[in-house]
Amino acid sequence: SSAASDVYKRQEAMASGCFILANDNLFNRAVLKHHAEYYSTPAEVTGLLNDMAAYVVRDKEKFIAANLEEIRTAYSWEHLVDEHEKYFEWLLAQKR
Repeated sequence: SSAASDVYKRQEAMASGCFILANDNLFNRAVLKHHAEYYSTPAEVTGLLNDMAAYVVRDKEKFIAANLEEIRTAYSWEHLVDEHEKYFEWLLAQKR
């Protein structure tokens, strides 16, 4: 799968209100920030799953709310268009 497809999968999970468990890597942290439970090893996955009730009580609502807000702001059409406009203006300035 492509990197763009991987980003979309995370954004879909964020937008659907999922409580996300993710492999601890730079890519996932760049997209999900501090709004997921991360694991690095199979033992950590087992620990997360075994203690899921505690993680749900502690983090689920705030993570979901933060992910939905991130989707509404950072991934809105308005924000994306604004960011592209800034980039294109920067490109034009480089040619001068």
